[in-house]
Amino acid sequence: MNIQAINVERSDKNIYCGTLNYIDEDKLEGNLLWTFEIINPSKIVVGFVQGDTADWLETAQKHANFLSDNIILKITKYKNTLPLHQHIN
Repeated sequence: MNIQAINVERSDKNIYCGTLNYIDEDKLEGNLLWTFEIINPSKIVVGFVQGDTADWLETAQKHANFLSDNIILKITKYKNTLPLHQHIN
């Protein structure tokens, strides 16, 4: 899995959503729509809501940790709003 781009499309105080473009192990391109919500300072929820391939849910589940970690880093850089932002560069 290789992430090509993570785009923040919409944001509000603690809620963000956007697109993630990737190339999978078979060299196939795909897109996922994601959501991100800061529930409280110690809880963040990342979800995947749709994709452009028939197996998007399987792909999102298989790579959930990798994809979520990268979305969290993107949001941290995008808005600098996470409690630990000073530790992530």
